[in-house]
Amino acid sequence: MNVPSEWSKEVADTYNPVRILGKGAFASVVLAKDKTTNEKVAVKVIGSPPSAGSDEREKSLKYARREVEILRKLDHPNIVKVSNYWDFSEQKDDGNTPSNSNTICIMALSYARGPTVESLLQHGGALSNKFGRVVVAQVVSALAYMHYHGVVHRDIKPDNVIVTGQ
Repeated sequence: MNVPSEWSKEVADTYNPVRILGKGAFASVVLAKDKTTNEKVAVKVIGSPPSAGSDEREKSLKYARREVEILRKLDHPNIVKVSNYWDFSEQKDDGNTPSNSNTICIMALSYARGPTVESLLQHGGALSNKFGRVVVAQVVSALAYMHYHGVVHRDIKPDNVIVTGQ
């Protein structure tokens, strides 16, 4: 896979892209390998649509910074961790700014290998009672941990729950 145009030189110097994991309205996620350790990470690029005004862009940047701040504080086996973060709130001419001026930030997250609950439901139908209980128990454990630390997720859905088999 070619290096995505949204990646800065610094990101491309650190990670080799492998494949696209997902795309949303404001973010895309690429599986990548660290060039030094060969460790797999999920590189999340958060951007704003070309039609976004400065207020909307600032709101997206604030949201992205908050996400990084929260993830750096949390340490739970069922919550991804941030390993790297780049902020492009100020455009620079130093070669580290992505060619896509809509990019707000890029973060490298721990890679959780496995299907989402959404894809399991689409391809295999309802989860068995036993398996469903395990998945729900792990989600509830992560949510309880976040709530204890004053964090409310607001986007729990089958597409955001990855089943790793651990």
